[in-house]
Amino acid sequence: MEEMKVNDALTVFSVWRNGELLASESLYFAKYTTSLHDWGYDSFNQFCASPEVDVSIRKANTLADLYKFFVVDCKYDFEELIGVSVARLKKVKKLHDDLDVDLDEWVSNAKTLSSSDFVTMVNELLCKKTPKDILRAKGIRGRYKLIPASSQVPLEKLTSSSFRVFLDNGAIYVES
Repeated sequence: MEEMKVNDALTVFSVWRNGELLASESLYFAKYTTSLHDWGYDSFNQFCASPEVDVSIRKANTLADLYKFFVVDCKYDFEELIGVSVARLKKVKKLHDDLDVDLDEWVSNAKTLSSSDFVTMVNELLCKKTPKDILRAKGIRGRYKLIPASSQVPLEKLTSSSFRVFLDNGAIYVES
């Protein structure tokens, strides 16, 4: 009897963990490929707010966009992603977008590592990257210097047409 309760609990947690990811496929089709007018909705927002769906537009967009990125754009088998939490997939996508990491390696890490090991690897990777690495990964080339957040640089000095300014996570980069 006790074993049955444990199995039931594990099944519930599995369904709960995979539920959002399973919904991502339907949300992707609703957002990108389906004429929602055929389903009786005027917009994706209206579809998400309907009692049948009842998901926030932010969550729906996140899930649809994760499906689009991993399955449609990067050609991952959807079944291969089942079991990976949405939070980890979001982190892998962000690492790929910001730092151009090896996607296959990081999807594998997201699937196999414990939560603490995954967080440790992510933090170690982020500590190794310099601001210039991050800028290069975003396609920003040239020479830049970091202006510390504590500096009191007048705004008019940052608005010259002779150089470009980039903001990233609160840091200011100025082309030199």
